[in-house]
Amino acid sequence: MSKSLRSILILPVLVLLVGLACNLSGGPTPPRPVPTVPTQEQRLEQQVQTVQPNPETGKLTLTVTEAQITTYIIENLQNEYASILTNPVVVFQPDRVELYGTIKNDPISANAKIIMSITIDSTGKPIVEIVEANFGPFPVPSSLLSNLSTVVDNAIADSMKEYQSEYRLESITFTTGSATIVITKK
Repeated sequence: MSKSLRSILILPVLVLLVGLACNLSGGPTPPRPVPTVPTQEQRLEQQVQTVQPNPETGKLTLTVTEAQITTYIIENLQNEYASILTNPVVVFQPDRVELYGTIKNDPISANAKIIMSITIDSTGKPIVEIVEANFGPFPVPSSLLSNLSTVVDNAIADSMKEYQSEYRLESITFTTGSATIVITKK
């Protein structure tokens, strides 16, 4: 085979390999569809505003659905992270939260999944542990999961600072399709 013919054949192969590297095919997808409707966000906001404490215990209990949280993320957080995360979907499973979406970091994009376990410590602070993550068909190394858990923990702690003096998070329970949050007013 002549050098010029070899050069001509190498070019399409290189283009194909670069294309595969830039868009990792496969990867995780949500186990079920989660409908997103703008009214879900409004319903969530109404629930938060109208939740009343239990007269016997003084605790506030709020149950939210995957659709409400997914819609909330799309409507509120997407602006900040739109260039990195697209098509976010939150799935609640027993004792865990799964976040799906497409992560883009030009020129690479891939489906991703992050599985989180969320517990509440004795002071009412949520503790997030990322137990598994996948980027495209590849698992994220466990050494990076603890760093990612720390980043998420810090982001949640920052977002809750203004409420900590007034409320204490008692528990959060995940079941298929919903999460129940129990809060005590201090």
